[in-house]
Order: sequence, then C-alpha cells, then structure tokens
Amino acid sequence: MAARSNIRILPLLFGGWIFLVVLFFSIVLWDDVKKMEAYHTTRRETLEAYYRSLIVNIERLSLFVFEEHLDRNDVKVLVYNAWKGSPAVRDNNREILRQKLLPLYNNKLQKHFRQVHFHFPDSSSFLRMHKQDRYGDSLIGVRATVEEANRKKIPVLGFEEGRIFNGFRYVYPLSYRGEHIGTVEVSIPISEVENELQNLLGVELQLALKKSVVESRVFESEQMNYVSANSISPHYYFESPKISLPSLLFSQDFLEQINYKIYDSIQKKLQKEISFSQQVFLWGEKILVHFTPIANFTGENVGYLISYQRDSNLQSLTSRVLWRVAETLLWMAGGIAVFFLSSGRIKNVQSQLKHSLLVSGYLSDAVVFLDSRGSIIFVNAAFYRLTGYNSDIVIDNKIELLLSLTGSGTTSPLQMEKISSSAREDKKEGVLKLLYGQGSGTELPVEFQIKKIEEGREEAIYMLLLSDISARKEIDRLKEDIEHITRHDLKTPLNMIINLPEIIMEEDDLSPVSKDYLLRIQRAGESMLRSIDLSLKIVKMERSEYLPAKETIDFALLIRGAIAATEVGFRKTRRTISLSQSEESILLQGEELLLSVAIENLLRNALEADTNPEEIKVRLEKNSDFAVLHISNQTPIPEAMRDRIFEKYATYGKKNGTGLGTYSAKKIVELHGGTIKVKTSSDAGTQFSLHLPLS
Repeated sequence: MAARSNIRILPLLFGGWIFLVVLFFSIVLWDDVKKMEAYHTTRRETLEAYYRSLIVNIERLSLFVFEEHLDRNDVKVLVYNAWKGSPAVRDNNREILRQKLLPLYNNKLQKHFRQVHFHFPDSSSFLRMHKQDRYGDSLIGVRATVEEANRKKIPVLGFEEGRIFNGFRYVYPLSYRGEHIGTVEVSIPISEVENELQNLLGVELQLALKKSVVESRVFESEQMNYVSANSISPHYYFESPKISLPSLLFSQDFLEQINYKIYDSIQKKLQKEISFSQQVFLWGEKILVHFTPIANFTGENVGYLISYQRDSNLQSLTSRVLWRVAETLLWMAGGIAVFFLSSGRIKNVQSQLKHSLLVSGYLSDAVVFLDSRGSIIFVNAAFYRLTGYNSDIVIDNKIELLLSLTGSGTTSPLQMEKISSSAREDKKEGVLKLLYGQGSGTELPVEFQIKKIEEGREEAIYMLLLSDISARKEIDRLKEDIEHITRHDLKTPLNMIINLPEIIMEEDDLSPVSKDYLLRIQRAGESMLRSIDLSLKIVKMERSEYLPAKETIDFALLIRGAIAATEVGFRKTRRTISLSQSEESILLQGEELLLSVAIENLLRNALEADTNPEEIKVRLEKNSDFAVLHISNQTPIPEAMRDRIFEKYATYGKKNGTGLGTYSAKKIVELHGGTIKVKTSSDAGTQFSLHLPLS
C-alpha cells in the first residue's frame, strides 16, 4: 500500500514542482519584458528630446537672423516703397535689396537656411534670395504659413509640407511706421534636420508623409519625388531616395526588409498617430525602430519621422529574456531529474536531461550537468562549440580536468555553488580556462551560474550554465573608445562656437540685445567645453590613466566659490546654502577645476533632491591630516537608491538626471587620495562627508 501511495504522490509532487517553476519564471519574465519596454521608451524619448531641442535651436537661430539682419529699417523701407510703388520702383528696390543681402546670404545665411523669401501683404512674392530671378507669383493656396502670417500679422513657425519640398518654415511679419508691409521667411528643409540627427545620434532616418497630404498639397509635377511606403502602410509615401539623405547605416533593401518585418504589428499604432517603438531581429542583427509623429504648424499630424538603430544593449536585454526561458526549461529538466532519481533510475535521468536540452538546443549558452563528484553527465552542443572539446573526452570525465573558472576558487560544484549563492546577483563573471588538448591555456571571459537540481541522500545533480561574453566585452571597449573619440571631435566645432561670437561682437552696428545673445552663446559653449574636458578626464580616471595637477588650493575659498556658483542656478527657487567653517584657510594639493566640479555636483544634488524648504548646510573643518567637508539636507535618499548612490548612471526621480553627479564626485575625491561617504535616514536626512588629505 505504501508503495502504491508513493507512486500516486510522486506525480502530484512533480506536477506541483512544474507549476511553481512556470509560475515563478513567468513573473520574472514579465518583469524582464516590462524592463525591455521601458528601455524602448527611454531610447525613443531620448531621440524625440534631441529632435525637439534641435527644432527649438533652429527656431531661435531664425529669430536671431530676423531681428539682426532682416527686421531693419534700411531693409523695410525698400520693401515698403516697393509695395507702394510702381512696377519699375519694385524692380529697382528688389535689386537694391538683393545686392544688400547677397554677401550676408552667401557667406552666412545659406549655410543654415535654404530659403530667405520676402512677400507682400497680398502674399505675392517680392524677392527670393534662393531663386533671385523668380518673383511676382501669388502664394495664396500654395503657402499656408505665408497666408496666415499676413492675415494675422503674427509670426507663424513650424513644419509645413510644401508644394515642392518639406521643411521647417519661420515666417515673420514686417511693419514700417506702424503699417503692415508683408512678411519674410527663413526656412530649412527637413533633410537638414535629419542630417543633424543622423550625425548626432548615429541613426538612419526616413520621412513618411500621409498619402492624402502628398496628393492634396504637393504639385503634381513634384509628386515624382515621393515613392509608395507600402512596406509600412498603403496610406503613406516616403521621400524618394533621390531627394532624401543617402543611407549611412543600412541599405535601402535592408530598410525595406525591416519595414516588412514589423508591418503587421504597427498598423493599429499608425492609425492612432502615436509615438511608438518596435524591435526587429533580422539577419542576425538587433534593430530598434522608433516612430515619431510629425505635426505641421497647425498641429495636424501629417506623417512620421522613422529612425533605425543597431543596439547592442537590446542584444543584452533580449539575451536576458532568453536566459529566463532557458532557466525555466532547465529547472523543469531538474524536476524531471528529481522525479526519476527518486525512483533510483540514473539512466533515465540522463535520457530525460538529454530530451530537455534538445528542446532548448537553440540556446547559445553552454549547459553542463554534473554529479556530486564533479563528473560530467551531459552537455549541450553549445558547450562543444565554446570549448572545442568532443564527447569522447567530456562525458563521465571530471570537469576539473577539462576547465577551471578563475576567480571562482575552484570548479568543485559544492564550492562553486557556495560562491554563486553568496553573490549579490544570480550570475557571476569569471574567466574560463581550458586545461586539455590543443586549446589548453585558452582563456575566455564568461558569465556563469550554478544550481543544485536535486539533493538526496545518495546523489545530487548540479547544473552549470556558461555564457561567452567576449563579444560584449569587446563592444564595451569599442564603445568607450568611440565615446572618447566623439568627445575629442566635439571640441573642434565647440571652439568655433566659443570664438565666433567674439569676432562678431567686433562689428559696430550690433544692438545690446544681440551682444547679450552672443555672450550667452559663448558662455554656453565654454560650459560645454568644460563638461567635455571633464568627461574625458573621467574616462581616464576609470582606466587609471589620469594624474591630477599638483596645485596648491585654498579649499575654504574653493568651497565658497562653489556655493556661489551653485546658488546662481537656483535663484528662482530662493534656496540657500549656509556655510560654517572652523578655519579661514585650508590648503590642499590637487586640481582646482576637478575639485570645484565635485563640490558643485554634490551641492546641486542636495538642492535638487531636497523637498524641505530649509537651507542646505555645509560644514568645513580640519583635523591633523584631513580637510573634512559635510553637506547636509533634510531629505533622505530613497530606499531604491541607497546602495547605488555612487554607481554610474544611477538616478531616481529627476526628470533630467544623468546619474553622473555623485559618481564623478567619488572618482574625483578618490583621485585626490580622499574618501566620500554618505549617511541617510528619515529622521536626520542625508549627509555626504568628504575627507581630503592636507598639503
């Protein structure tokens, strides 16, 4: 009876085990899927933020051009007299205005804006600087931005789908002696915006306009500049490859393949005219595709800006999801092993393990099953590919004779399991070293995980999973190199941005407002250049390649300067920082700029994070060996951030947080031989404490 009872109970236990495994990993897998969706959203929002920022900057530049060069009395009097005068007067004034603006247009404006176009109050063309022999034609029914600006006598700014080309048009009204005399437009084709985004973000872009928009608003003779976008929807047109930007990352055929791959999944989203992202796996590549709606100046959505981007991080997230699937299958395999081991049939264990691994044979991770003595029971095909071994030397051999995991102590399963279970994460990085055959001595970076499948009185089964991460390590190294090169490449145009305002300010006829704008541009450029220099130094710090300058610094004076600089940025919030110090002067050795940045980062974080109206308190003191700085506010660090406060890119609750403030501060302080610690609680708030060695 007892035997029959056990026979009935075992399947129930086995079924319960499978149910719990599937339930647990379903919950974990759901979490990973949500993280992937959040990653898609973040990347799309980053692209859209760059797009919006670029459009805002172009709009500001157009306003500067209008106020400084076009909205001038010597220009407007020519337009006024032409509007009021005879055809002969118009022709004469047009030529005078053309000659006046030609040097400015050829040397400066043409580099940024494709069109500079004057119109009369009846929306007829007076002067096109981009097509100087074409004038007098009416733009009514052709250019809605010009009509609206003349009708309402207000600036009309934004995207407009044109009769010939699509672009961002900035149409400003002109008045002379209180009378409306027409409008002037400066505009930039959307291809220039696409070019800037491609260069800035390394993405491929396509503009898709609604079919109804193209057919109703584009001259019939110009509709040949569009091709059907059937690969995404029959209701859209793409700009023809003849007028769009050349493909930098993907061929046109590859883009078409991507579009066809996601066709079915995007139709409902296109109908809703919302922003969204799709991931694509094609020809061994992981691609992120973002759809950003394009609205015209009236707010009507007229199409999409579609971006395509290779993404190594997507590979990592996808691998994580597949890893979860693999874990589920392998834990189920472990359940099968337990079920059969409980009946004392080791041969059937091997058979069941093989069957489970064949089901998951598509996995790229190497899987090894071991008994309690370290003998190999079974491996999958990925293990043979990873090590170059064959089945004759693997099965029933001791694993410690074939490989070792440097950094894990030993390959004994009991030892490795202990290390794995004590680790903060389930997976751990190590170096796999081959010990047998021609590949002996070969080392590979791997991620590994060890699980005990069954623990019984006589026998236990262990599962070792190995994932080759050498490609990821190489990508990380290349990414660092590319970021380093990019920062260097940014410095050249920045130097021009910093120096050009100084040259322009030498002109005598600049207004005070224009000079103020130029000074702001110069200061912003200098600030960005300092940020780039700092980021280059941080990269060198991470590689232990940077030595700080040895300057004698008055740390107390530096602190007072950092407080003053930080408070300027928070004038509107009326937040203040109080300083108490035990010494008037405290001397250190180090690099003044770096230490200033570290202190300002910590002060800024304290102000941004603090929800309490009380002032931020800073206390500076000195002991026999160190200068000690305490920065305190009344707001505790959120629980989710307390263990990660000094990690790179770790941020919480800040709309524009980068997660680099405390990270860079810690790097800089440690570079100077100091330490930085943080204490936080709901009662006492948060206090950062820095110790820096005295001179």
